[in-house]
Amino acid sequence: MKRFLFPAAAALMLTGCAQEDVLLSNSETNVIDFAVTSGGITRAADPYCNTNLPKKFTVAAAKTGTSDLYFAGDVVTKDGNEYKNGETRFWPEYALDFHAWVDEDGTYAYDADKKVGTFENYTVKDDYRQQLDLMYAVMNGVDREKVKLNFRHALSQVVFKAVNESKLNITVKSVTVGHLANKGNYEMPSTSTVENYENHGDELIGNEENLNRGHWTLVENGLHEYTVALDEALALTNGVQDITTPSHTGGVDTSLILMPQTQAKWDPTKKDAEWNGAYFKLDVVMMDGDKEVYSGETCIPANVEWKQGVRYTYTFKFTDNGHGGYTPNPDDPQPVLGGISYDVTADDFVPGDKSENEMGPAEGDEPQPEMTTVTLSIPAIDWTDSAEVADNDTHSFTIPTTIPTKEDYDFKGWSTTANATAAEYQPGGSIVLGATNANVTLYPVWEYGYEEITISFDMRDKAEAIAPIKVKVRKGEEATVNLPGAGSVKTEDESYGLDGWSTTEPKELIYSSDDKAVPEYNAGHKNVKFSESTKLFAFYRQTSPAVGGGGSNPGNQ
Repeated sequence: MKRFLFPAAAALMLTGCAQEDVLLSNSETNVIDFAVTSGGITRAADPYCNTNLPKKFTVAAAKTGTSDLYFAGDVVTKDGNEYKNGETRFWPEYALDFHAWVDEDGTYAYDADKKVGTFENYTVKDDYRQQLDLMYAVMNGVDREKVKLNFRHALSQVVFKAVNESKLNITVKSVTVGHLANKGNYEMPSTSTVENYENHGDELIGNEENLNRGHWTLVENGLHEYTVALDEALALTNGVQDITTPSHTGGVDTSLILMPQTQAKWDPTKKDAEWNGAYFKLDVVMMDGDKEVYSGETCIPANVEWKQGVRYTYTFKFTDNGHGGYTPNPDDPQPVLGGISYDVTADDFVPGDKSENEMGPAEGDEPQPEMTTVTLSIPAIDWTDSAEVADNDTHSFTIPTTIPTKEDYDFKGWSTTANATAAEYQPGGSIVLGATNANVTLYPVWEYGYEEITISFDMRDKAEAIAPIKVKVRKGEEATVNLPGAGSVKTEDESYGLDGWSTTEPKELIYSSDDKAVPEYNAGHKNVKFSESTKLFAFYRQTSPAVGGGGSNPGNQ
């Protein structure tokens, strides 16, 4: 495998919120010049967004369809509304494939065998204030016209919100995410990154799958932790508040820019010396009036499924039910009082608004490739591969054996249709692509792996109704239920009480105290197992004269 290394570009700084397209004019039409579009994510002196484009980037060009480099490692600098190359370059007698990158850490290398740019052993910095965006752009088949580069983002962005729905007063001092991989190798896509996109909201807008990307290979899984400490503790209210924020309009940016990856959540029931999965950690103070309920760090297990170029927003909900995570001690984690759950939304933070007159070659000047690039993309596992084939030829891709995960669901295979119920392909299988189906995306097929078992109670019109018990269990397993006791059942009068429960309706409405008939389950029977939804009938018995009052404890003479 042939690789060529080039120096890094300077830091990227983006601010503001509106798209800026830069068109350059040059009296010497055979001089190569550039126009750039980009949606921002960066960490520098200024926060990221779309109005300021890269101040500098590095660019390479090869003869179209080959690995023959025409030039490489040129640093292009923005000067006012123009981009100026440090080296004046003139168009050769053939079209060029361009790719550019913003990589301050100098991890870029050119893979001549695959004819793509790469980032080798890229490492996310532990201090979020030093985390920089990693960007790339590809534009193929350009011949004697302005080179329009649209930059994409290779990393993921993570931000946090919180809402207090509990009766406690809660403040947050910091938020942490761990344990994560921090190093990987990235391979840029071989196809042009021309689709320009803007979305600053928290909802997807529907065309995200059109954005072609490269793919990551993690170098090491690691146990890395990333923390954002707040300048001032945040007192939570019953409205959603930002803990960390991406900036679209200027101001301080406290988002995390991290390695795309999939990690199973930490299992606190496995007590050992090593963390066994991913988690979120909050440094909180919980007060009940003037009384401190809890102060310190609390860990919440979290499944991580992060894709490149996507912003993930996690909203912590503090409630009065459940528990509030666990103490951060993998040897002996203990539950924390107060309930915390979280919701997740994801939206693209990739480039800004598309300007139609800036995209693609001029009419009549399109390159006429003799080869077709076929691409197989599997976003659920962050995997993409491409190959070039002759117009009448095909290429067989081997589907990776990596299996995605989704809580409460079983993975059944892959389909070319989103939200399909039947799988067309399996991990390790093959799929053949050619000119007629050059770009295919595979989507996971999920089957809900749980069912709800309901235990309902027929009081036979002799007592107040009891709410049914509903239990979610994995399919094929049994639900374990504690049945209501006599003390929880209020009968019409005190002459009889609940003696137990039966799956079939008893012959008598109320049995005498000396009748030998017995219920199938005693009142208050614990840990009763059911394999399916069941109706239980109340079994009543006359109360013992010795017991008297209450109407809930039948005599057993």
